[in-house]
Amino acid sequence: MYDGVSFRMGIFIAIIVIILLGGFTIFFSPLFVLSIFYFDSNNIVISPVTENYIYLTLSFVVLIIGLAILAWRRKFVTYTLFTLSLLMFVALYYASTIGHFVIHDEYVRVQSAFNKQQFAWPDIEKIYYEYEVGFPGTYSFYSGENVVTIIETGQFTSGVSSEITKRAHLYDIPFEKQQKK
Repeated sequence: MYDGVSFRMGIFIAIIVIILLGGFTIFFSPLFVLSIFYFDSNNIVISPVTENYIYLTLSFVVLIIGLAILAWRRKFVTYTLFTLSLLMFVALYYASTIGHFVIHDEYVRVQSAFNKQQFAWPDIEKIYYEYEVGFPGTYSFYSGENVVTIIETGQFTSGVSSEITKRAHLYDIPFEKQQKK
């Protein structure tokens, strides 16, 4: 026999499970997607952009709200809202898999769900590195009027910095370092 109380209880248990597992998914999913789908041995560094984590968090919030609406009342309107929340979940989750930045042997690229900028190393006119002791630094790659700015993440090592310096010398690109004041 169908019981409305057990249906609601099942939905609330699903919400709790999604909340518990969502945190791990939000943290590890962008890294997993990059290592599987965007891996290239010629990458100097590849990392997800901050927008990925925002999109993932929003996707799980939308899914939880959709499930809460479904548990509240079961009418045509709530089923429609739940279906829309599922579609929004999928769209936001997909948007979170697109964004990344890459410093490659041949180019520098920053891509988000709605924008992509890529510069070949010979087209870069200047590299500017600004840092503050104890905090992540910021690399800015200038090509004409376009600028790609990359904030250092955990994937940056001293080897990455030396590779960027090596590329700058190889292509005669001015490379300035300055400490923030």
